[in-house]
Amino acid sequence: MGRGHRGSRSDSELDEIQRLKLENQKLKKQISKLRKELSRIDIDRYSNLKDMIEAQAAEDKNFDGVFQLEKLKKKWNCNSCDKDYLRLIIVPRFDGLFYMRKCPSCEYRTRLKKYSEGVDGLDSTGQPVEV
Repeated sequence: MGRGHRGSRSDSELDEIQRLKLENQKLKKQISKLRKELSRIDIDRYSNLKDMIEAQAAEDKNFDGVFQLEKLKKKWNCNSCDKDYLRLIIVPRFDGLFYMRKCPSCEYRTRLKKYSEGVDGLDSTGQPVEV
């Protein structure tokens, strides 16, 4: 039995090789075009855009914080005097943490309750309380 021809390939293998070579040439041309486009881009202009996007994101975050603060003030508005809002006061005791709410305008206050996760409110400076 003979070895046959060493370099012989079937027609399907040749078609596949030709297709891959053409695809490789197209990809090389596309890479070349993209590299030329990248070299033409003004990097300073795009860095300014990045700064603008970051500034807008910071402004949005600040706006969300102000919105949440106003929402909490409205939620804890004093029903007694209707002038101010109730401040959350956390009281550490020997048997755990407790809290009450107090209005600085009319001195109205709620009864002392056991503190647990999920208790929200505003402290004396007007900032949301997170313990």
